[in-house]
Amino acid sequence: MNNSVGTEQPSDMSDTGVEQVGGEVTDTKMEKSVDESMKELLLGPKRLHENIYDINRHVELDFGEVFQAPTTTTTSRRFTPILDAYKTLYTYTQDFIYILWVVLLGWLLSIVWGILFGTFNFLTVWLIQPTLKLVFVIIRNAAALYTVVVRAVLDPIFESIGHALSFIRAGLFVRGQGSSMDVVKTV
Repeated sequence: MNNSVGTEQPSDMSDTGVEQVGGEVTDTKMEKSVDESMKELLLGPKRLHENIYDINRHVELDFGEVFQAPTTTTTSRRFTPILDAYKTLYTYTQDFIYILWVVLLGWLLSIVWGILFGTFNFLTVWLIQPTLKLVFVIIRNAAALYTVVVRAVLDPIFESIGHALSFIRAGLFVRGQGSSMDVVKTV
């Protein structure tokens, strides 16, 4: 056994899970399992391979989702071969109609949506974002001017009004006896 750096390693170690990077040999299966176990700890075992943000979620139109047969009756077991045939017919018909619409209208709609999204992206990059940046710069300068005006003019006025009215005392007392209540106001 020679443990020197110059020892020959097999060139293909992908089936063993061992990878040679530079002079170091790493165990990729161990790294993947640690990564997946961390995700499992964070997300839970059932949510590991789940789409948690509902990205690219489509409406489920499988036969079992659309036509839910009752499972409580004993006759449902007898109809299983018939339901399997219906499922096959449904699936192939759905696929055929989808392919037909893609062939007939897919090219046209791809052009229309390409034009719309391209226009939207162009307007967003070259019109909307620069306009919003300009508006924010103007608002920031106006906010600085507004702050100066409020602090110099309006703050002293409202402080004077608050000080002048701070000596007024008012109260509302409720005195109840039985079913009737008397309200006494004091100023």
